[in-house]
Amino acid sequence: GSVFPKLNWSCPRDATWINAGENTKCLSPGEVCLLLKSSDLIVHDLCHAFDCCVGTGLESDNPPTGELAEQSQSTSPKPPRIYLALRKWYDIKPAMEFRCFVSSGRLVGVSQRDVSNFYEFLLDQPLQGKLVRALPHVGV
Repeated sequence: GSVFPKLNWSCPRDATWINAGENTKCLSPGEVCLLLKSSDLIVHDLCHAFDCCVGTGLESDNPPTGELAEQSQSTSPKPPRIYLALRKWYDIKPAMEFRCFVSSGRLVGVSQRDVSNFYEFLLDQPLQGKLVRALPHVGV
């Protein structure tokens, strides 16, 4: 079936231009590879995600000095393993995709995921109430 590819923490949403449907939907291993190879976000995650980190064993040839070096004395955890996740594809309307912010197991904030567009219908107070009531039931 159709899949949505992503790495641990990023998806190739900047490479949708390469897909016929201009989305992240993939039907074959070749489409997954093409989408991942075309994404600057994925390249960054694979090659540069830890460039500014210290204490991970991935530092540049210029190790930190002074106070920064003292703070990084093997106290930073090793970077996580990078893995590819292939999730079942769902055709989600960008206007109805949200970021949820949780603190101590409680929903404390919601923002629109698609920040480049304005969806006037989201200003509707009854709709906002419905969404806020529904969000805790979808894995928050």
